Amino acid sequence: MPALLPVPTPEGSEGEWYRYVITQGGPLQSTVSVLYLMYEEGFKWWNLGNASAVAFLLFLLMTATTSGMLWFARRRGAEE
Repeated sequence: MPALLPVPTPEGSEGEWYRYVITQGGPLQSTVSVLYLMYEEGFKWWNLGNASAVAFLLFLLMTATTSGMLWFARRRGAEE
């Protein structure tokens, strides 16, 4: 799923806006980030249900990733 991988930019999170300004979302909105999609759905199109669903999925993804990293760190710390 390459669309979910972050693209490192020297500007950090500011690079997200530059990418959108340059491409205007690209063909089929392929360069729109998840955060910008959430913002656009909620505040531009007033699809608050879609925006909250994206936010909830992003929360679940971040929680699962954090839990996995903590589990891995604790497991690795117990071995040493």
